[in-house]
Amino acid sequence: MLGSLFKPLDRLGLAASLLADSAKTASASAIVLFCRPVGEDPLTTGRHFYRAWLEIDRAGLAACPISALADHPDVNERLRKLGKIGAEMRLVNVFRVGRPPKPLKPRHFRLPVDRLVV
Repeated sequence: MLGSLFKPLDRLGLAASLLADSAKTASASAIVLFCRPVGEDPLTTGRHFYRAWLEIDRAGLAACPISALADHPDVNERLRKLGKIGAEMRLVNVFRVGRPPKPLKPRHFRLPVDRLVV
């Protein structure tokens, strides 16, 4: 997203605030902990992950995975305790869920006929 601008913005102390998700996470309607059985085949886990994401969308909500929370061992353990997740399950990912943003009005790239034909 920031590409080559990241280093200069980071030196100025601006990069972190541009990348921060804390406001979006705090305003989310729900945080969903996606869990699957320990030892499950990764392809099966992935299939269930995408199906869950599609079901959230089908319910009229938007979901954003926050993989870093599940990937960080300390945070993963804290979320497991908070969600009362037993030892037979593993926390695979975390979704931030809420109302979808209002759709943008489409921009039209075609020139009007009166500007095209001179």
